[in-house]
Amino acid sequence: MSTYLSSIVVILSLFLGGNNACQIQYDGIYKMEIDDEYAAYFKFFKDGKVLHTTSTSTESEVATYFNTENQDMVLVGKYTTGNCNVKGKASGMTGKISFWGTVEMEAINVTFKNPTTNSSIDGRFEFYPFEE
Repeated sequence: MSTYLSSIVVILSLFLGGNNACQIQYDGIYKMEIDDEYAAYFKFFKDGKVLHTTSTSTESEVATYFNTENQDMVLVGKYTTGNCNVKGKASGMTGKISFWGTVEMEAINVTFKNPTTNSSIDGRFEFYPFEE
């Protein structure tokens, strides 16, 4: 195959959904440092479910309870993706959020909105794969 045709195949695969650079990762958690003590976390599932929490724990500690069986401890919601974008809502006993942003290879850039206070925060969540 010529270089020209190879380039066309690569470009078409990016436009037709072959771009892994902007796909949500499912085999770990996303973390954003809030301050010296707290961090915010996201966990995405292939079925469109999302979990969100804040914690003083490390990502490896959070991974032990950050699952669908412990929905009473975290915010639970749904998300959608497309064209390197993500958006969703989550709620639970401790509150609710809506979020939207862009997906990168190992991170997501998100804006959170608290519908109760109508305040927004921008943040970058880095991906941490689960240890096997």
